[in-house]
Amino acid sequence: MDSALLPAGATALAEVAYPQRVVRINGDTIGSWNDLQSAVLDPTTSGLSLEFAGSPSPVLVSVPGTPGGDRVRLFRALKPAWAPRLGYLAPGRPAAAAGLTTGDLVLAANGDSVRYWDDLVRVVEAHAGDTVTLVVQRADSLFTVRLVPTAESDTDLVAGGRRVVGKVGVGPHIVPRHVRYSLSGAVREATRRAWADAGLVLFAVKGLVTGNVSPRELGGPIFIGQLSGQLAQVGLEPFLAFIALFSINLAVLNLLPIPVLDGGRLLFLLAEGVRGRPLSRALRIRLSQVGVALLLAIMLLALTNDVLRLFGG
Repeated sequence: MDSALLPAGATALAEVAYPQRVVRINGDTIGSWNDLQSAVLDPTTSGLSLEFAGSPSPVLVSVPGTPGGDRVRLFRALKPAWAPRLGYLAPGRPAAAAGLTTGDLVLAANGDSVRYWDDLVRVVEAHAGDTVTLVVQRADSLFTVRLVPTAESDTDLVAGGRRVVGKVGVGPHIVPRHVRYSLSGAVREATRRAWADAGLVLFAVKGLVTGNVSPRELGGPIFIGQLSGQLAQVGLEPFLAFIALFSINLAVLNLLPIPVLDGGRLLFLLAEGVRGRPLSRALRIRLSQVGVALLLAIMLLALTNDVLRLFGG
């Protein structure tokens, strides 16, 4: 729990000892981190009742019934008690370049004991451009790794605006939990997850437009190929989950109101319906040219990011 991130209506959570498992929110069972994310970020509720394992009474939280803002701060404050074991490593980033690999367990960072994943994140973020020394366990051996986190701009959810933090290009190793659904239950769960993932894509697009997400986070065909290959090595389930997320990503982006995309076509039809007559051919051509130029610029930026990642930039 990061009490500094808690919004004004959620300060009661600061009294909850870490780590504690959330078992229900507003009466709905929380079985995974994705369930918690969906419940906290759901803009249709203005109040949240969080029930913790072993606690006799729930903790009541008041947050605005709008997406983003306090809800994002609340979600970011609820830190998962993941072990500091490395899962995904971004190719060309400091962690991969230093020889770390999936499955490595970080025991200490700059002399401080690392018990949870968030302990590692705090040290890395606080040392942008400075050397970080990690004590790592791989199988039965211990070794020391020194790496320099790259300085990147991130949203400052406490003070507002932007801040510079260190990043090394790693994600946690998350042990999958197998759940068996009936056919109807599987359809409902797949629909819920698809809507949740679509919401995350839209949130990322909004972040790119507002500047809360760095354009360097964009990835092109090289990054997609590297990521899919690495996830395929981890296992079939992570690979299929990535393919599903990638498909949802394409579907959502295709509906953005950009000429030459399906969303742009829908925008044209809407404009024609409001005006009561078709748009002129010349105007449609000019708007389509703008759309093509915008897409080419995005593709060039993504490809540039791919090349920079390959060479450690």
